[in-house]
Amino acid sequence: MSQLLSRPAVASDRDFVATCIIEAEASGTEQTTYERVFGISREEIFDFVCQLLDEDLEGFEMSLPVFWVIENGGKPVAGCAGWVECEYGGPSSATLRAQALAYVLGREKWQASLADLQRVAAISMPRKADFLQLEAFFVLPEFRGRWLTGRLVREQEERFRKQFPELKASQMLVWGNNETACRLYERQGYKIVDSTESKAGSAGEKAPAAFMFSMEKHFYYPIYLHLPTKKN
Repeated sequence: MSQLLSRPAVASDRDFVATCIIEAEASGTEQTTYERVFGISREEIFDFVCQLLDEDLEGFEMSLPVFWVIENGGKPVAGCAGWVECEYGGPSSATLRAQALAYVLGREKWQASLADLQRVAAISMPRKADFLQLEAFFVLPEFRGRWLTGRLVREQEERFRKQFPELKASQMLVWGNNETACRLYERQGYKIVDSTESKAGSAGEKAPAAFMFSMEKHFYYPIYLHLPTKKN
């Protein structure tokens, strides 16, 4: 078997990155939030996520530049997104996501779904400005059990801390149904610091769970490690 190598995502990884985003949105359930809220199929979701990835919007969570992958034999087998929230005083990721979804879905469908979007927003935790944000973790089934998610966490932390020496902390938002992910992130030094639960009875029908956790890790040590990246 080929060596597992780490690298930034490239254009040829688009379909895999789209799968990372969609599987993260589903959070182990049969439907993503988008399917529940907008009433569209998984195939339509895949198409509009690919459309956003093709736009290659800088600093946006659904863009290739924020993804880091592990490859085997030239093919990505694991990946996740990482960015610094509100980098250099820019807009929040929630604002960018709303604008992007309205763009690809169209104003009519966006307006028709506002009530359900507000129900989901009532569950969601806020992302903290200037924190490293890590999300959309996905590993192909045949490569699970090799601690690749933990490796992605460590490598993302390292490369962002080298790029942003003043970076103090990292945050992950985890749907409340995903206890396996919480335990995995806890092994990487993350702790649950806050949670939210919707008071609206129907909110859980529009999201993978009716509550969400905010997990954080604060950095207190210098960077010494070297990432096993792919050589060009």
